[in-house]
Amino acid sequence: MRKTGFALAILLAVQLPLLATVRKGDEVVKATLVADTSAIQPGKPFRVGVRLIMDPGWHTYWKDPGDAGLPTTVAWKLPKGFSAGELGWPAPLQMVEPGNIRANVYTGVTLLTTVITPPKTIAGKETVISARVDWLVCENICVPGGSDVSLHLSVGPVKPANTDLFKKYPPGGRPVATGLESGAGARTTAKPALLAVLLSAVLGGLILNIMPCVLPVISLKIFGFVSEAHHEPKTIFKLGLVFALGILISFWILAGVVVALKAAGQHIGWGFQLQNPYFVIGMSVVILVFGLSLFGVFEFYLPVSLSSGASKLASRSGTPGAFFNGFLATALATPCTAPFLGVALGYAFSRSSTEIFIVFTAVALGLAFPYLLLTAFPGWLKHLPKPGPWMEKAKQFMGFLLMATLLWLLWIVGSQFGHKAIVWVGLFLLMVSISCWILGSFATPVSSIRRRAGAWILALAISVLGYASFVPRALGGDDPDQIAWVKFSAQKLDQLLAKHQTVFLDFTAEWCLTCKVNEQTVLESEEIRSTLKRFEVVPVRADWTRYDPEITQMLATFNRSGVPLYVIFPGRDPEHPIVLPEVITKGLVLDGLKKASGKEERTGD
Repeated sequence: MRKTGFALAILLAVQLPLLATVRKGDEVVKATLVADTSAIQPGKPFRVGVRLIMDPGWHTYWKDPGDAGLPTTVAWKLPKGFSAGELGWPAPLQMVEPGNIRANVYTGVTLLTTVITPPKTIAGKETVISARVDWLVCENICVPGGSDVSLHLSVGPVKPANTDLFKKYPPGGRPVATGLESGAGARTTAKPALLAVLLSAVLGGLILNIMPCVLPVISLKIFGFVSEAHHEPKTIFKLGLVFALGILISFWILAGVVVALKAAGQHIGWGFQLQNPYFVIGMSVVILVFGLSLFGVFEFYLPVSLSSGASKLASRSGTPGAFFNGFLATALATPCTAPFLGVALGYAFSRSSTEIFIVFTAVALGLAFPYLLLTAFPGWLKHLPKPGPWMEKAKQFMGFLLMATLLWLLWIVGSQFGHKAIVWVGLFLLMVSISCWILGSFATPVSSIRRRAGAWILALAISVLGYASFVPRALGGDDPDQIAWVKFSAQKLDQLLAKHQTVFLDFTAEWCLTCKVNEQTVLESEEIRSTLKRFEVVPVRADWTRYDPEITQMLATFNRSGVPLYVIFPGRDPEHPIVLPEVITKGLVLDGLKKASGKEERTGD
């Protein structure tokens, strides 16, 4: 048991630093706007550039990224009458990965430029140029990033600025096929990452041998070789080598499947899987399912025909039997291998075919190593840990490691689509978990065919329902027409009311279910949005998710101790606010807004 604990500690020591190095895309790239002038004149074009500063070892992509990658996008937000030309890209470097995968990248600093033309008349003494910049940045892994940037320019006589910067990064030119091919830049950081992955793969293969599906058969296999070889050491070791070769070739077959999937994935645009939310959610399902399997919610079973066929081949004596025993050992380990292969698969989809085979070879060698060692020294069999309840505990512990990986994947979803997306994806994963429980309870090998079929149909239906109900909500993102809520403060409210503006004040919290229902069904409806705009009502949101003494005091003003609460302050008579009930309808809100504006015709629900 001590040996087992030591092996698990080593695996954690390798995995946790890798997870700790994951960073957001907007942490490793800093985006700013610069112009070739600090002042502009009406009708006179000027140049503006998006400057990207990348941390050492990281890179972004050119307009034509090459065999993999995504180009940086810039969405300009210009004052009325201003127009922007096409984006100019300086010449990139060409990075060549193993397998002759080419990518056109920027490292260090780059400047993406355009020409902006102002109108013939500009109101005011200052103007603001803004843009939304999104990028994919890669080192050992690839993560998306983005930033809103802006630039304030005065209106007046032209004042040149940043002249050297614009000269250093002129637009145009072709990829420069130097610098990164020899191992500079991002290529140098890939080597230690691959070594860490290989070490993790070997340790993963080793730890597979203590799983309940593998450990009990190790002694049987080795004793079988000893018996067949009539205790001849050379013959015993030869059978062990052939057995290991069977394991190795079976893993190469699995690697070939991954290579084929990767080729298909590149064809449909999966070049960088973590940029694709559907891939991230799919990987989350895979990790969850394997974790539930390790927890014992259900188990993977080989089809009876495949299991019996493999057993017949493995029962043959001599070299052929030893070889097919290697295949059978891989098949037996499949339920426990799957989580480790899942991690390898996640790494492999962003790497070359050569590295895929290297990683799978490392897992195979880890799995085969104890067999090779024990066929070389059969007397060591007595030192093997005895099968027992501890094996089930070790398997369950592995499940918790997978749950840590699942949390990381959910964090990626949240960074792309906001924290609410984590909740929606979590609900989908809950439905998947229920489906797995159904399979584990009613689709076991001893169940009747009819019962198994019914369990599978029900499980698939629940998972499909969960996907259709929750995933679109998770990936819907922000509605550009949603209400632009103003953050509450007592000072801000007093300022608005002093200007005789009508205010709709929403007291809410993220943990308030009634608040969320009211928001989804009423407040964010088209009727309420358009009415707020038409009557020029200022929407103010008092978010009580975290304790706020100002909000608490304001609630007490209306004799309330909790949320939701909806109050409309008429701009013409703020001393007589309109208080709505906790559960609202569109009609109630519309009537309150019309009353506050002086238009009191009745509106139906």
